[in-house]
Amino acid sequence: MAGRAVPIQRFDFNGVNAPPRQGVPESGWWWNPAESGRGYFIEWQNGTLDMAGFMYDDAGNPIWYLVVADTPDPAVLPSGWTRYANGQTLTGTYKPPSSPPTNVAPVTIQFDSTTTGTMTLPGNKSIRIERQPF
Repeated sequence: MAGRAVPIQRFDFNGVNAPPRQGVPESGWWWNPAESGRGYFIEWQNGTLDMAGFMYDDAGNPIWYLVVADTPDPAVLPSGWTRYANGQTLTGTYKPPSSPPTNVAPVTIQFDSTTTGTMTLPGNKSIRIERQPF
């Protein structure tokens, strides 16, 4: 199969070139090492957090969740997940998700350092997460 070039650029959701705030947890991939197959990408821009969670639904289908929230206190994130599914494949042409995203569940994170925290998922399930170093 022949490849094709797709132009990309870093997403600017609130000031990609803004200087980092002191005490903000690190941007990058986060996970619980005991729960591989599920993870979270977190990026901070100028007082706003953008977090994507990748995991699977009850039928085993891949699904993405997204949070974009202002963070006046970077140690605490109280927000809600928006769900995205049934969209574009890796090799296909662009296809938007078949149903509009919906706010499906609350999520909170209490960061206790710039590389560790506790995420509370729906049903009050708490998991430890950490920044995945590369």
